[in-house]
Amino acid sequence: MRTQDLHFKRDRVYKDLLPRLKGRVFHVTRRSVLDQIHKDGYILANQQGQRETAFGSSQSYFRKRGCVSLFDYRSASDKEIYDRF
Repeated sequence: MRTQDLHFKRDRVYKDLLPRLKGRVFHVTRRSVLDQIHKDGYILANQQGQRETAFGSSQSYFRKRGCVSLFDYRSASDKEIYDRF
């Protein structure tokens, strides 16, 4: 598992971040949860809401169903990424 701590100026996110995402699958998490992910060796679903989340709310559709959110940009075009970002 590879992690990166990246910082981007808000007005440069598309120019600086999107090239790094293209062709990849990634997961976004809060720093407070990262140590536990490394300890476990994998990403666990947060179905009970016991871990802090980077997105959504306690009513998140996928979280409530025991899913882990991944972003799959392996075959997405620039326009598809931009439209969903």
